[in-house]
Amino acid sequence: MKFMCPVLFATAALLLNVEAIAGTIRYDGVYVHQDSLTEQAEGGNESEGKQHCYYLRFYPKGTVISVTSDCGEKAMGSIKKWFEARNAGPTHTGLARGMLRVKGKQLKFALRSKEGLVSYSGKFVGERIELKSHSHINGFNDKATYAFTPW
Repeated sequence: MKFMCPVLFATAALLLNVEAIAGTIRYDGVYVHQDSLTEQAEGGNESEGKQHCYYLRFYPKGTVISVTSDCGEKAMGSIKKWFEARNAGPTHTGLARGMLRVKGKQLKFALRSKEGLVSYSGKFVGERIELKSHSHINGFNDKATYAFTPW
């Protein structure tokens, strides 16, 4: 009986966290941030900005996965396959993964990829998420707004 109480308490805490998540996050699509990246062209000249999209997907049990890819409908078709629940595990090498923590409208998570770790914190604003990020890979800090896009 002494062992069962902590297990029940931990299970209840997990369920409460999932309920908090379920009240704010949508699972029927992805959150997308579109950005123009300036790439180095041959000869050292900067080329025109190329559009890249950063995609975040949340799952009901708190898993978060992310990938950076091209923007547009064609890319969304591929990303939908990549973001299927079976790919959220550690065997799919192209995705960054982490666990979400939510308190009210505030959220935090850290995503680990083969390159390293990036930490995120932010808040929900309607169907958008405003995030600050810090790369533990190169020290880069950023702010971005991710808009929800249904499948």
